[in-house]
Amino acid sequence: MKQMVYQSDRKCEVLHSGEYKGYKFAILSLGIHPTAYVENKNGYSSYDQANEKTDYFPHGSFTYLGKAYWNDNDNSKYLSWDYAHCGDYSGIDLRYPEFICANDKKYTTETIFEEVKKVIECLITIMVKTNHHPAIVYRIYDELKNHVGKENAISATALASQFDISNRQLRTYIHTIRNSGELEKFIGCSNAGYFVCKPEEVDATITRLRKQALSMLKVCSSIQKKADLNGQYKFKLGKYYDEIIESLAE
Repeated sequence: MKQMVYQSDRKCEVLHSGEYKGYKFAILSLGIHPTAYVENKNGYSSYDQANEKTDYFPHGSFTYLGKAYWNDNDNSKYLSWDYAHCGDYSGIDLRYPEFICANDKKYTTETIFEEVKKVIECLITIMVKTNHHPAIVYRIYDELKNHVGKENAISATALASQFDISNRQLRTYIHTIRNSGELEKFIGCSNAGYFVCKPEEVDATITRLRKQALSMLKVCSSIQKKADLNGQYKFKLGKYYDEIIESLAE
């Protein structure tokens, strides 16, 4: 952990980074003031949404949601807040000492890290309250978001092995993702594997899934005839039978 040293010029230096309770974080010096970043594992679409959902506001609230510009190898998105608000010390004051206010506050890396931990703990609490699926579903969903477009599909075997589960278990989790109103990305599949659909791929994927569903219904119908059930399968499904047919015909 490096100490924050205020300077009169802008720069970008990582003072402290790592992972706390499963969330990546980074504390940076921008020269004139420090700033903190926490991984957006909660999936907020904007920092305004994060401010609306959180029960704990970091210093000055969240003011950034974007890439880890300090690390080209990190594709995660981060929420951020800075320490450059009214009453905060700024390195710019070094250029104009006549404007320095004795009460302006300087922040240490240790102090900022304590706030980082509070923010992460708050985000975890929110995640627990709002999550409707097992943790592995979100992990698979996050990985699939790295495979956008049919050309970037990841095979079922590769995806399953990444999470140490069977292909059958993976299919169950994919089914959960597809039916979740919470997880917004549309998951497609091809002979190459699974992927997040581009807008132009959605219709083709829906058609493929409908064909698969209709094929399974035809198999069920054939089995009924062979077993001489005479419509008993339809009777057992009751009201759900019509719902199935209607959903396929929409």
